[in-house]
Amino acid sequence: QIDEIRSGIQATLAKFHIASDVAIVFGSAKWGEAALTGSREGLTVDSARTLDAYAAARPELAGRDEWETAWNLSGVPALMTAIGERVSEGAGRRLLERVRRNARNLTNEARATLVARRADGGAVSVDFAGHSASAVMTQLGAKYEADVATLCQQLRDDLMQRMETSESGFVKRATDSLIDHLERHGESGTWQYDPTGLRVLQRAAYLSFARALSARLTKLYEDAARHVEAVYAAILSGGVADFRIEPPHLPRVPAPVGLGKTIALDLQSTWWRRWWQKRRGYEAFAKDYAHLIRAEAHSITRDLEENQVAAVLENARSILREFLKEHQETIRRITQPDAGNAEDARKALEVLQSGNDTTTAFGEILRGLDEMAA
Repeated sequence: QIDEIRSGIQATLAKFHIASDVAIVFGSAKWGEAALTGSREGLTVDSARTLDAYAAARPELAGRDEWETAWNLSGVPALMTAIGERVSEGAGRRLLERVRRNARNLTNEARATLVARRADGGAVSVDFAGHSASAVMTQLGAKYEADVATLCQQLRDDLMQRMETSESGFVKRATDSLIDHLERHGESGTWQYDPTGLRVLQRAAYLSFARALSARLTKLYEDAARHVEAVYAAILSGGVADFRIEPPHLPRVPAPVGLGKTIALDLQSTWWRRWWQKRRGYEAFAKDYAHLIRAEAHSITRDLEENQVAAVLENARSILREFLKEHQETIRRITQPDAGNAEDARKALEVLQSGNDTTTAFGEILRGLDEMAA
């Protein structure tokens, strides 16, 4: 039965174009509880019998302790492993990468600040074709704010165009089906139309949006990082070896859960009946039917756009904005230090120079961060 159930689940996943590499766990929490308490008192007769039959069907578990077997068959260890793998491959990996990038950038910012302060904490003056470093960073902030806004609008427009195209095809097919049903059955019977085709096309459009977002934002973020790095290089006159600014992390694009929303048109409601009674010849009112079906189908697109896509795109803008703001502030501190900042930097430099070589210390930190990413 387990093989049958597993095959059925995998067939369903394949039918709806869902990845087949998901973990499918069988077992019973009650068996896990019995294993932990060392007692079968909480199990029903059927549950205990099923546990024994399941154990007998797993020869690799023969000869093991009764409670160890029950624990393994309960599915709890497999479930915990599956959850752990999902976290480590998804949210955990993203968090680790974000921490690594931020730590590397903070280390390089500290190196830049200390190198710039070696000359008695004095200000660093660099001319960028008549503009100061702070002015250049302000210009970069404005440029990339406009660039990311344009990019987000293009990504949104492309997605909405594809979603609307899939909607139009669905509405046409559903309207034809509804009119045929009404002409043959009138108010009697039940009209059903499978929206799977619409969901598949919308999901494909959303996944295409996610891929485009990742590819295009990666390039934009890397360009911004290289521009910021160039400003640092000019300020430090190449005085810091292996200096590199990491681009910010990409925003997470959540699964399109809104596509599972039910599309419902109740042909037996009082409103529908009253509406039909005022009309003769269903074909003549195809546009009205289409409008009603489109409104219901479009609610899915609208929900996806307002609750997921908008949040992802705003996150994309805010991540870049914060990245540039952080480095703009660091460069301002280097080029326009106030008395408090200069004194803090001088003390930090003295502490570092009193122990290990500063360059060596920072180099070890950066190598460790690179190893973490490998």
